[in-house]
Amino acid sequence: MFTSRATLTALTTGLLAAAIALGAPSSGLGATGTGATFGPSVVTTELHGVRTTVGTRTVLHWTAAGRTREVTTYDIDPVDDHSVTDVNGSTSVFGGGFVTRLQEPIITRHAADVEPDSGTMLDYDLMGYAWPLIAGVRGGTRTLTTVRSGGRTYLKGTLKLASNECAALGSGSRTVLLHPTTLVPMRVTDMRGAELDMDLRFAPRARRAGDFAPLKVVGTRDVSDAGFIRASLKVADARVAFAAKVPTALPTGFTLDHAGYARAGRHLGPEGYFPRGGNLFYAQWRHGLEAVDYTTRAARGTLAAEWDRSDPFGTECGAASTTEIEVGTATGHYAVGEQGNPRLWWRTGGQLFTVSGPFSAAQLRTIAESVRPLA
Repeated sequence: MFTSRATLTALTTGLLAAAIALGAPSSGLGATGTGATFGPSVVTTELHGVRTTVGTRTVLHWTAAGRTREVTTYDIDPVDDHSVTDVNGSTSVFGGGFVTRLQEPIITRHAADVEPDSGTMLDYDLMGYAWPLIAGVRGGTRTLTTVRSGGRTYLKGTLKLASNECAALGSGSRTVLLHPTTLVPMRVTDMRGAELDMDLRFAPRARRAGDFAPLKVVGTRDVSDAGFIRASLKVADARVAFAAKVPTALPTGFTLDHAGYARAGRHLGPEGYFPRGGNLFYAQWRHGLEAVDYTTRAARGTLAAEWDRSDPFGTECGAASTTEIEVGTATGHYAVGEQGNPRLWWRTGGQLFTVSGPFSAAQLRTIAESVRPLA
């Protein structure tokens, strides 16, 4: 499953074009591989569809070219409310209204776009429900079963939901139906006891003209700069106060999407109580809908101590299972939550490292232990 970064090659244009379509499940064509090699048989590079839950309808658009747009309608009596979130590279725009009339948007330039400093809309709103299951299959701790529903074939996965006093939620279970070739979640159902807590459905469709039509802004703009500057690996290395290192072994098919640096990372951990730390170097490798996010940063103040005893990816009211794992001579921590990418973090002296992606502990450790100084 893993190959040297130097030998990774980009998918051909023809293969990318063939992978764009996401339609109804095809009979006789399913996910490929078993165990560590498990993955989609169709590598999706463009995804469009409608995500619905009770009271909310979101039209979602995503491409591997760094474009994401969500147009959401909220069922609020007596008049529906609407919002648009648009991400183009490292610029994020959010506002109320419509694409043709976006009111007083919040615009963030040089936004954080790698974990744990930030996640993506695609992961948060859809793919994050698939990653714990896929990582579990790759690690041999979970299985998916083939089921029929509504005349279509899906891969079904389940996981337990822990009770959560913070969010006033009892324990329960989650059932996820994955598209059999792309592994995109088609339906996510949460049961808390005998009560239905969530019923999310996703209906894919083909791209249409106007999906990424230019935004038309009205009113004042709230503009800020988050300071996460995209750059080549070499330039990013030159901008931080330490010798940057990068993974040299990545899962097969993954290629560098972007890299960058920041003067300081964001406040991490549950409720953002970790200190910000020093310089940050980051990179992301992609293969279709999947990404491997990597960061390294300088410890400052009490950040190193927090790194050793708590989860920098942790969120308020979040639930995750964490285990210690050796990364070379360092003691790291591997965590899998109920939603989102599994993650591994460790510390070597005054440098703090993270790597995340839909992979098992052993697979993320392979990436982590391949970290070497830039040539």
